[in-house]
Amino acid sequence: MANSANKQDRIPPLEWAVAAIGAIIALSILGAIGWQAIWGHDDPVPLLEVRAESVTPAGRSHVVTIEVTNASGRTAAAVQVEGVLGKDQPDEQTSSATIDYVPGNGKASGALVFSADPRGRALDLRITGYEHP
Repeated sequence: MANSANKQDRIPPLEWAVAAIGAIIALSILGAIGWQAIWGHDDPVPLLEVRAESVTPAGRSHVVTIEVTNASGRTAAAVQVEGVLGKDQPDEQTSSATIDYVPGNGKASGALVFSADPRGRALDLRITGYEHP
């Protein structure tokens, strides 16, 4: 009788394996949080860069698809982008757009619209402002 009671009190190997996997996951999460708390740092401001992706004719206009890249961990909201086509030329055109949200270490896209074809012409793109969410 005592022998059968010992068999029932033993923990099955599968239960040990599942417990070990759970402990590894929990310790990994705690380690990642600790590493971020000690060595992780946020950049003081978003590091934004804008570039033209493509040009698409649209009726009498030309749409320049833009991509804003954020190389920082900080999020930027209401990112204002300005594009100047043919800067310092008599037919200079300016277009602007607002990108609602650019996540930290992420990307967002939008478009600028010009009446002249920007292909083969100087297009100056820049970020003119943003908000901290």
